[in-house]
Amino acid sequence: MYPVTLTNVDNNPTNRTDYGLPATVKDIERCEPVYEELPGWKEDITHVKSFEELPVNCQNYIRKIEELVHCPVRMFSVGPDREQTVVLKDIKF
Repeated sequence: MYPVTLTNVDNNPTNRTDYGLPATVKDIERCEPVYEELPGWKEDITHVKSFEELPVNCQNYIRKIEELVHCPVRMFSVGPDREQTVVLKDIKF
């Protein structure tokens, strides 16, 4: 696998990173994407059944997503089959 690239949008024309969507189309047009690269992994993860089984760089990728969206990741998938979905914490509705 290659380095993982995360994308965040800089919503503020003064180069401050903001997490909200700009209020006007004009402000959106001025947005510039801000890229952050994290180390990737080469291991096959299609048979992983828990977070702990993931390569460290993959675990760090999931933690970074949680940090960026300000929300815990409750599940992730390592392939297209239902059995390849790993539930980290039950979701209560």
